[in-house]
Amino acid sequence: MAAPDAEFDSSRLPQHFRGKFLVSFFGRLSTEKAQADFVEIARSLRSYDEICFLMTGEGQERAAVLALIERYEMQDRIHAPGFVDNVRTLMALSDVVVVPSSLDGMPLVVFEAQACGKPVVASSVGSIPYVIADGETGLLCAPGDVNGFAERILKLWRSPELRRAIGDAARIWVRANHSAESMTSRYVEAFDRARSRARRTAATNCTGE
Repeated sequence: MAAPDAEFDSSRLPQHFRGKFLVSFFGRLSTEKAQADFVEIARSLRSYDEICFLMTGEGQERAAVLALIERYEMQDRIHAPGFVDNVRTLMALSDVVVVPSSLDGMPLVVFEAQACGKPVVASSVGSIPYVIADGETGLLCAPGDVNGFAERILKLWRSPELRRAIGDAARIWVRANHSAESMTSRYVEAFDRARSRARRTAATNCTGE
């Protein structure tokens, strides 16, 4: 997906990424995030010249990740800048966000990508299946299934209509369920229910029932 020049230039992505299909990983580089699987996914798709990859983040696995990228000679296809302060810009430029975790709870990057209308391909671990309806608001894979992730990325690459449909559905879902307004409404409803129970309990105690 071609990006506006100013937005692309501010992203500091490599110039040869311009106009390419961008598949991104955002997160801490630690074992449970399975960033090595992301590199393997990129390697399995290296014959597709129109697809490029982005990995942001720091962590104890960063040196191993960079070594793996170098081992596969994929430095020109996987951009790994470490910590960045313009994640929102990079998210906006991404076509697909990948969350290949082997172990996770509820990574915020899923909500962030959904709020930006980006299709997410994620491992079916932790609470992720509760916030991604497979095939509707994202795509799910078994953790460690490199081929499965690659197939789903290709499916999205080949179909702009599918990317748009999933991204739009994800944005609607996250705004309805996890926006500040919806969360505030839920807190107010919970408070009202608790207050009603307290009143009923107090009334029961007064009447001696």
